[in-house]
Amino acid sequence: MSLNSAAMYTFPWAFVNEGVDEVVQFLADLGITHVVVASLYHAVEGLRVLLDAGLGAVRADSLAKTGLALERLDAMDLPGLRLRSPRHPERRGAMVILEAPEADRLSRWLKTRGVYTDSRRNEVLRFSPFVWNGRDDVERCLDAIEEAVSTGAHLRYEAPAEAGPVT
Repeated sequence: MSLNSAAMYTFPWAFVNEGVDEVVQFLADLGITHVVVASLYHAVEGLRVLLDAGLGAVRADSLAKTGLALERLDAMDLPGLRLRSPRHPERRGAMVILEAPEADRLSRWLKTRGVYTDSRRNEVLRFSPFVWNGRDDVERCLDAIEEAVSTGAHLRYEAPAEAGPVT
């Protein structure tokens, strides 16, 4: 089976049996699993949303939300938190990175508040407000960070042993 033959099956999980096994085998021979193929459908749709909005508009939205986050963080002046993201808009990406003691615990505690962040090496907290997040989501994230760091609530939180959602 050729790649062109496989490409004609644009919906491999539709209620169509004809040729699906051949496509799955072809992809398996290439080392591509069902999971990888399924995730590609999501990636394509995500890309379509961004392109429909326009990359310039997406970038402007990102800069506005990360700028709001930086303003709020400056106003909070919380001990132990240090901005690691570039301040200058032309150098700043879509992610806000904070140096934060016990960043892993902080990230786990934030999840209890419905705020999904990421941490690395227990040293940095990362979050990335994007087009599907509103200003209110950014405000809620920063309110939760302020609550945790100012009260130390995250330091007292014991996360369950089971794994949580992937971020």
